[in-house]
Amino acid sequence: MPVLPSGVTTLVGAFGRCQYLTRTKTIPASVSDMEECFYRTSISSVPAIPQSVTNLNSCFSYCEHLTNGPDLSALTQLTSLFNAFLGCTSMITPPVLPESMQDDDDLFGGMIQTFSGCSALKTAPRIPNGVKSLSSCFSGCTNMESAPQEIPSSVINMNSCFRQCSSMENTPNMRNASSVVSMRGTFYGCSKIKSAPIINASVTDMNYCFYNCSSLTGIIVVNCTPTERESVFSSTREPIFIILDGTADAETWRAIADEYENVYFFADSNSKPALSFSVTRVSANGQTTENTEGVWVYIIAIATVYSDHLPPGYSNEVGAITLTDNSASTSPT
Repeated sequence: MPVLPSGVTTLVGAFGRCQYLTRTKTIPASVSDMEECFYRTSISSVPAIPQSVTNLNSCFSYCEHLTNGPDLSALTQLTSLFNAFLGCTSMITPPVLPESMQDDDDLFGGMIQTFSGCSALKTAPRIPNGVKSLSSCFSGCTNMESAPQEIPSSVINMNSCFRQCSSMENTPNMRNASSVVSMRGTFYGCSKIKSAPIINASVTDMNYCFYNCSSLTGIIVVNCTPTERESVFSSTREPIFIILDGTADAETWRAIADEYENVYFFADSNSKPALSFSVTRVSANGQTTENTEGVWVYIIAIATVYSDHLPPGYSNEVGAITLTDNSASTSPT
């Protein structure tokens, strides 16, 4: 690779498809656009990326010898990571991303397919504030065990975000992700996740959201009324209990639950589980509310074991939950 002249501002496609390129030189501080710069090369490490860079679309796509992602934390003007590390099948450690991004392109921007196909990736990086799309961001990251800790409030699209992340055991905290509209196939094929995040009121598309999530169990808190809801779930080994939080439409979720053998919905006194439990909820202000008749308006539990499967960020809000077995005195209906 030649020494790059100072003052150059763009490296778009500069070394793309140079399959025998293994080493890199210093990137000039003047560069702002690195789209497809190292696309399909054989580099195993990345030089320092200048703070001036705004575009890394497909920059490292299919760099199959790259093992560690670069430090991008200083890139305060970054607008897009579209396909940035797509197909980096040897990358184990993710890049360090900036605190925020100026995502202004919903179609070919944000973090669409950023890490798709990174089959060796172990953990996900923190998602920057300002990102709008996480569509297929981690799709096919089959060895990724940990999801991002939190989804920012700026995110709108999570279609197929974690599709086929078959080693992932946890889901991100989505309590503040109040702008998400589409969760089509978000957790499709995540066969090891045992709990689901809170689904906020903004979500309208949940087609295949938890399809083939065979280990999913416990409580799912929903605050939305999806208009697209084909195959939200599929077969599960353990029961799933849907509860409403806020303005979610009861009849919509009752219809969804009725499609599956192990998915249950409770929203009123006419809906009781096979075993009845009373629930004492301690709210943030210290007040307690108790349900002794199996009226599952806010929290549901079928057995004490499921208290460990609350959505991320939810258990801290609701405080202590006390479960009392009433099955001996309450007849199922």
